[in-house]
Amino acid sequence: MKQHIVPKCYLKAWCDPNTPKNHEPYIWLISKDGSEKTKRSPQKSLKGADAYMIRFADGKTDQIVETTLSQLEGHFVNVRRKIVDLKKLDGFDRAYLALFMMAMHARTDSMTAAMGKTMNRLHEMVSDLEGAIKQGTAPPPMTSFRAGEERGTPITSTDTEFLRNNVRPHNVIFSLELAPLLASMSLAFGRSKDRQFVTSDDPCSWYSPGDYRRPPFYRGGALGKEDIEVTMPITPEFIAIVTHDPKVTGYIDVPAKYVDLFNMRTIGMADSHFVSRTSETIPDWFLRPTLPPDAWENLKGNAE
Repeated sequence: MKQHIVPKCYLKAWCDPNTPKNHEPYIWLISKDGSEKTKRSPQKSLKGADAYMIRFADGKTDQIVETTLSQLEGHFVNVRRKIVDLKKLDGFDRAYLALFMMAMHARTDSMTAAMGKTMNRLHEMVSDLEGAIKQGTAPPPMTSFRAGEERGTPITSTDTEFLRNNVRPHNVIFSLELAPLLASMSLAFGRSKDRQFVTSDDPCSWYSPGDYRRPPFYRGGALGKEDIEVTMPITPEFIAIVTHDPKVTGYIDVPAKYVDLFNMRTIGMADSHFVSRTSETIPDWFLRPTLPPDAWENLKGNAE
């Protein structure tokens, strides 16, 4: 069964307003470099086979993650309606929006591929250790625990096999547990009257402006970073902006040049395609910034 990686209820906001009469509404699915442009209905776009199905070793399956996402998408549609009407969101609205944004961050192909590599490596390590234990060649157990201290239950290769066979639904479940942290942060909505916000196959972007000063190992989005910015286009006119800055709240009119910067970020962090309501693109969307002089790589002793 084909299931949406990016839900159709979300994509519908980007349907081309000039769709001909008696024609199925469509979005523009554009390659990350802007070279290929395709008209696709939201129903047929950005889908995967049995994307959220949980598979058990005995052959049984469970669609609880798909069911949960479907319910969450219904709540998002109601919240989006309030945003478009410039209404203030209450606590429940904030919670549902945070859940939706976290799910959008976790359910993508790019996140699944990245986590899949980690789960494969974990499974290999646990399997190798189990083999060494059977052969009597395993290293001695850790002795850092104090007498009577709880050590928990060791993970087994059966556990890691289950995790690597269910990467995408596991990602979604884990991400939803982090939603309360996202909901507790400052929330604003950028509004554009002159230029559209585009979205993508990986629409919820996590960006830390100060990452370029950090070693590569410490780069990447993390909600605990003081400068983290989590953005997700809501419609072509609105974008959600979540930060730790208490001054960033309410509805903010965004000039066209800053809309282009947000679009550059959305496209730059896309996996392979972005989504627009028109076929028109702007060269600035495809610019990729160079490292500033004070970047970690440019400091003496850090460059290879």
